[in-house]
Amino acid sequence: MSMTLAMGLLALTANMSAAPAQPADAAMPLGETKARLERAYGRLCAPPLDDPEFVLSDLSFHLTRRFTEYSGDVSGRMLGALDAAAPLLNQDPPFIQTLLAGFPALQQPDGHFGAPQDLAQSVNQKRDMPILWGNGRMLLALAERFRMKNEPAVLDMAKRLGDYILAARQYYGMKENFEKVGGEQASGFTTCYPSLIDGLVALGEVSKDPKYWDEARFIAHLALQDTAFDKHHSHGRLVAYRGMLDLDRLNGTAEFTDQVREGCKKITDEYLLPTGGVTEMFGRDYPRDEGCSEADWIRVNLLLWQATGDTRCFDAAEQAILNHLYATQFSNGAFGHHTFSPVRFGRQQYPGFRIEHYASDSYWCCSMHCTQLLADLAHWAILFGDGGPLVSWLAEARATSPDGKFSIAAEQTGPAQWKLTLDAAENVATTLRLRVPAWAKGLTADGQPAPVDGGWAAVPCTWTGSRSLAIQFTSVQTRLTGPFGAEAKLNGPVCIYWGADMFCLPDDAVGAEMLSADGVPVVMGFLADKPDAKGLPVALMQSDTSSGMMKFEKVRLVPLARRPRGTCRFLFHVDRLQTAVMESSFDMQESARDANALIEFMAAFDGPYECYLNGKKQFAGGGTDESPRIAAVPKPGANVLAVKVPAAGAKPGVIAQVFLKDAPLVSNATDWQVLGSAEDVPAAWLEDLSKGAEHALKLTDLGGFGADPWKHVPAHYASTAARWLWFDAAQASAPPKWLVFRVSFNVPKP
Repeated sequence: MSMTLAMGLLALTANMSAAPAQPADAAMPLGETKARLERAYGRLCAPPLDDPEFVLSDLSFHLTRRFTEYSGDVSGRMLGALDAAAPLLNQDPPFIQTLLAGFPALQQPDGHFGAPQDLAQSVNQKRDMPILWGNGRMLLALAERFRMKNEPAVLDMAKRLGDYILAARQYYGMKENFEKVGGEQASGFTTCYPSLIDGLVALGEVSKDPKYWDEARFIAHLALQDTAFDKHHSHGRLVAYRGMLDLDRLNGTAEFTDQVREGCKKITDEYLLPTGGVTEMFGRDYPRDEGCSEADWIRVNLLLWQATGDTRCFDAAEQAILNHLYATQFSNGAFGHHTFSPVRFGRQQYPGFRIEHYASDSYWCCSMHCTQLLADLAHWAILFGDGGPLVSWLAEARATSPDGKFSIAAEQTGPAQWKLTLDAAENVATTLRLRVPAWAKGLTADGQPAPVDGGWAAVPCTWTGSRSLAIQFTSVQTRLTGPFGAEAKLNGPVCIYWGADMFCLPDDAVGAEMLSADGVPVVMGFLADKPDAKGLPVALMQSDTSSGMMKFEKVRLVPLARRPRGTCRFLFHVDRLQTAVMESSFDMQESARDANALIEFMAAFDGPYECYLNGKKQFAGGGTDESPRIAAVPKPGANVLAVKVPAAGAKPGVIAQVFLKDAPLVSNATDWQVLGSAEDVPAAWLEDLSKGAEHALKLTDLGGFGADPWKHVPAHYASTAARWLWFDAAQASAPPKWLVFRVSFNVPKP
């Protein structure tokens, strides 16, 4: 062993033996953290997740819904998310008891949940890998539940499941399964078998039986033999990392920490999106993310800080929280899958620098996983260790010290500004350690500079009763970085930050003539030193190709955490002229466009389909599984939504809804029309209800959510009046090639 490595391991071991600071056991969310958690929790209490039969169908198979074969995935995640979030919001949902009452009868005799297996015959990727993945989420949820409530029946279920995993090692625990059962796929062995680690570790902790830790250790060593990242499922890899770090933390060892740290460094260097999140399958050119992976990436960085004390882990977590997790939370509180597209600067293409205006509300996994992460962040806002309390600034929350003698509340009061409120019934003397992020040089407490050491500022405090501290980070300014955190190059494309916030330009905030389809916006100058409540004002430039003249517009870049639901981009070409020169040289009008004046709608068809708003194509999709939410800017007054589909389909039927402020507009045979065309669809049909009426066909109502042949897929239409629509072929004079389903709706004038 080299001297450098030996010293590194010695330092790491010493750090771990010093009882690293722990997240607060007693914590309550405040401010934006609470608001986002409330919205996320509300999504879990809304259709389809408020239906116990729907949730439990991955164990009972009573309903045909998406991912029923991933037994324990939805039902286990629901238990874990509700258990984590409900107490922080003073909720006690009876749904938890309904789930717990339903689990025992659905557990197989050998201890697993899901379809019967014959592993001695073969390990089958289609059947067994989804079972492993879902059972991993179930095992973790059961162990966490027992940790909270000490319910013997829950521990019994968890131990039976754990014993199944131990007994199945003879079939699963072979390296050749990487090749035989798949490595790259989301249902592959390298994703699903290692996903058992964190549940086994939690079970070992609550049961006090080391055999579960031994099994977790075995699976972890096997998992680390797969060193590939490209096209591997990021959620699966990061779930395994979480389990490895938990195992080291609980055992006081560093058996896996170095390898996890190296893996995270590789992810940071080669695979991170510019927002600080990760793609669903590792690869920056992969077109979409997954909320579950973002939650895992944040959690792994928190645990890695706990293991190593490296404050860069907190910086990475903060970047992903603000600029990815918050940026991708839906208006209904959900999380899911977003599309990240490339932008072009000169001859070079930069992947992942534009979030598109359509995304999937992934009720089947991300909404639960991210809700639990938001609940966890409330505990990570303030930590307690031998050296006193630490404030991470990763969330707004109030936390109580382990001895119950005092509490600390951290609330953000403005850009780079926080307030700490300290409460104690008796005299308390302690030193607050306040994280100094990489984007600041230091901080002041009530105007007094605090000494900084190793990324932490020390503020001694003695008080009785209640007192507050005003925290201001120092030397915070607009900063430019190159793509993916590289150093900004002269005349090269840059990302724009102020504090922890990465800024974006919503496409709908400027005129269409100001942006090319995939181009990088040109910022001619900053019109303020810091952002205000509306954003960061800048001067945007674009050349008018018809006249050859330059156009200038005052716009506001907005933090990604507050981005509207439409398309936005976050790579820029900045020509840094002086603000005074800009204002004296150019007559710029400030954009009056409101990027928040958006509506959302969705449609589904079992095949290729296109959605249009007032004749402009907004989305092209295929299949009924995801039914993405599409954001678009309507016009005041009458609008026309049109869905174009081929008239031939294996499961013919269209379903849709528009999310309006007063009430949703759903597909039905009364308000909607269907037109048939033997040739290409005229453009006028897609934007004007008065056009094409002579080609109208009779609509047929095929039923609502749950109807055959779609069953309970997609479930975005659960508990709505949306109907599956088709045309009456018997009434058509000739078989059409294309169909256009369309409806009109009004948007009030501002």
